[in-house]
Amino acid sequence: MIRDRVARICDSFMGQRFEVPALTSIGAECNAEKLKITNSKQLLEMSEKQLVDYLLSINRSPRLEGAPNGPNPSRLELYAFYMAKEKAILSCINMLKQRDANDITLTGFIWAPLNMEIPIKFALQKFPAVEFNSYRQNSEEELPFTPPTYFKDNDVITIPQLITNTYGIPDYGEANPACFTIVLFPFLFAVMFGDYGHGSLILFIGTILVLGHDYF
Repeated sequence: MIRDRVARICDSFMGQRFEVPALTSIGAECNAEKLKITNSKQLLEMSEKQLVDYLLSINRSPRLEGAPNGPNPSRLELYAFYMAKEKAILSCINMLKQRDANDITLTGFIWAPLNMEIPIKFALQKFPAVEFNSYRQNSEEELPFTPPTYFKDNDVITIPQLITNTYGIPDYGEANPACFTIVLFPFLFAVMFGDYGHGSLILFIGTILVLGHDYF
């Protein structure tokens, strides 16, 4: 049939086809489309008004709450804030993926220490549309990405860890060389520079700060 041939030609050139209604129902179809357009315009106007009211409410200065004729925030400033917020939201959405084309659910993977699983779940409870589940890896399954390196530090290892990270961050599963740096780095630094006076001065100031911390 000619109709099928024309349809195949349109599909081969990725053309868009429209179904033409019967002549007896054209009037009803036009009225329905006009109603949809009117509803869309009303929804757009209402959304714009709600957006402006929302931006005004979150940007209203507390100092001007009681002022009857106080100045309103700049409209340009409100739109700049709105654009920054939308950009931040879309940046986060771009890090997520859809399971398939028909699924509207967005899925994302994050790396976090095991002891942070409960705090993360508690923080996401106020978002009813967000579901958080821990990923359990099988013994024979390979991870699609290399896990990042995480070392739990404290006041003793923080500075040696920063020095170690300056030269290079160890891979996931490797030993942390910062533990050896605590002992070896001061010794090697003294061997290379031999700055006895400089080290004695730092030791003296550090001793004063440690012993007299109650007075500072």
